[in-house]
Amino acid sequence: MIPYLSRAVNTHFLRMFACAGALSIILAAMYIEINLGDLVRLRKKHPCGGFEWKVVRVGADIGLVCQTCNRRVLLPRGTFNKRLKKIVKRAAEDEA
Repeated sequence: MIPYLSRAVNTHFLRMFACAGALSIILAAMYIEINLGDLVRLRKKHPCGGFEWKVVRVGADIGLVCQTCNRRVLLPRGTFNKRLKKIVKRAAEDEA
């Protein structure tokens, strides 16, 4: 139980995750493996018109560089996970 929440909220929380597979599905959706050098596509285009971004920093924040105008942005990991549409090219593909 989570001690600082009310009992009603705790029981609701436990009912939501009563199914054994539900928690693993949610955790799998929250974690996306991103590596330095990956080329990603976000849901909305950049004002310059570009869709593709290169990952230059990985951590609590994700650093991205627009491949059209070389603009650098820093997004919190949660925001990045929501905006990510697809990984266009993995960094490991370039090295092999």
